[in-house]
Amino acid sequence: LCMKGSYVVVIGLSVIIAFFVLGLFIYNSRAVVDNVNVVGAATKRFESDIVKWRVTLSRTSDIKDLAAGYKLLQNDVETLRNLLREKNIEDKDITIQPINSDRVYGPQGQTSTYNIQQGLYAITSNIAAIEELALNPTTLLDKGVILQNSNLEYLNSKLADIKMALLSEATKDALRRA
Repeated sequence: LCMKGSYVVVIGLSVIIAFFVLGLFIYNSRAVVDNVNVVGAATKRFESDIVKWRVTLSRTSDIKDLAAGYKLLQNDVETLRNLLREKNIEDKDITIQPINSDRVYGPQGQTSTYNIQQGLYAITSNIAAIEELALNPTTLLDKGVILQNSNLEYLNSKLADIKMALLSEATKDALRRA
């Protein structure tokens, strides 16, 4: 009998607490708010001063001659590096990534060839040189280099300063609106 009584007390207290919390919520939701939130806005156009060019080079190689495919891809990477050097892009600005190879299956489900890929990217402030190479892939194709993927990303090294200036302008705009 004593155990049943303690359950009743616990349930009763739980119901009282639940109604109290619900009452506080309803009271606070209907309270008069005497403040206004104001949001400011600011925009600014800026020029990028750094470009990142991601490139994936690709070769297809017969399963029996995979080593020759790797050598061709290695030559392609070196050809691209030489073109970048000619455009005054330093070796320290070029990062070469590991080689990936994917099996290409024939009609009977056997591996017939391999698709070999290698990525590299260059990060530089010489935007014009990178755009010239990226937007004219025939320059590479004429040298036998096959691009599977090419992607340009434009960055700004002074983004923190731009953000601070925009934050200041947005604050002034919010004060003006208020």
